[in-house]
Amino acid sequence: MSSSRRKDSIARLFVDTSNKASDIKKTDHADKPRNKHHPLKIVELAVVDGFPLDPQRTLSAHDACDDFSLPPTLSLYDPSNDETDNDAFPTSLKPIDMTDCKFIKKIGSGSSADVFRATWQNKDIAVKKMDFSYIQFKREAAFLHKLTELNAPNIVQFIGYSTDNLNYFYLGMEYVPGGSLDCLLDSARELSWSLRISFMLDIARAIDFLHQMKILHRDVKSPNIFLRANFQLVLGDFGSAIYFDQKQSFAGTIAWMAPELFAQKPATPASDIFSVAVTFWEIASRQVPYEAHKEQSMIKIVSEGHRENIPLTCPKDIADLITESWDQDPTKRPTAGKLLARLSMLAEKSKINVSPIDVPEKEKSAKRNTDQKRFRSF
Repeated sequence: MSSSRRKDSIARLFVDTSNKASDIKKTDHADKPRNKHHPLKIVELAVVDGFPLDPQRTLSAHDACDDFSLPPTLSLYDPSNDETDNDAFPTSLKPIDMTDCKFIKKIGSGSSADVFRATWQNKDIAVKKMDFSYIQFKREAAFLHKLTELNAPNIVQFIGYSTDNLNYFYLGMEYVPGGSLDCLLDSARELSWSLRISFMLDIARAIDFLHQMKILHRDVKSPNIFLRANFQLVLGDFGSAIYFDQKQSFAGTIAWMAPELFAQKPATPASDIFSVAVTFWEIASRQVPYEAHKEQSMIKIVSEGHRENIPLTCPKDIADLITESWDQDPTKRPTAGKLLARLSMLAEKSKINVSPIDVPEKEKSAKRNTDQKRFRSF
């Protein structure tokens, strides 16, 4: 798979201005894992160091350990004392002393950030080193701080922040050992439908909580979702998050973006739900959305109401939920609360056991899905 195709499939934009639940079987697995598609240079957040789900698979973003220089001694800096855009930063959020933080290895890299596995106060953490705008750093730190204080479900936990004398910002976060969801979907690991539904339930919990707090994530996708050791998913990367009533810029990842955003309409909870639907489709199909298309082609396809075909192996209730959630009309998409309620009912009916046991130990060799792409219209 060419690197140019990979870049096209998840290019980021930043411009100012199913069978019934009773029929779900634990032994019902996807036939083929999807293809690798996320090069290191466009990983926005990978606060993970994944375990090898498939010993034969090639290295992906969170496996990388390129040469890197340890950061200079970290110094304390308090943005709440800064008069520049001070209203965006909570006064309760203070810097932490990370001078004893030991960086073990680089586990991810993006256009504006590098992520390291590190130890601090005798525990494993992930540290995101950012060189992007001061405003964006403050936004992400403030959101993660608030959500951690509220004990938000299925959200990556925030530890603290620091800076150095080279104007780099460091965010300390929960170390998530299971890797990112997209890497799991890329692997040859077999996933039962019950486990996949539990994944969807975790994502719905996170989005429902955010929307209750009047927060839009604006970049929901499998690379921004991470797997804890207990197979619980957590949502990360809040660099694009905003409050409902906050001034907006155009942000997101094309293949997961709602059609109304391409018409320059503001993001809403419904546009987050559309991204959730595409992510659910990823879980159901284990494929990359619109992987054979470039940015402009993706925009045209989605704007005209076309969608990827949902696999025939997908339970009907899940297929219906995906179809409703990526409806062309934002007003017809379910709210996060309704999405959560329906998935909770499915989970109860199928008696999900959310544990690693749900994932069979037998693994297959990865096979490229060569099925011709077709799209459905609305």
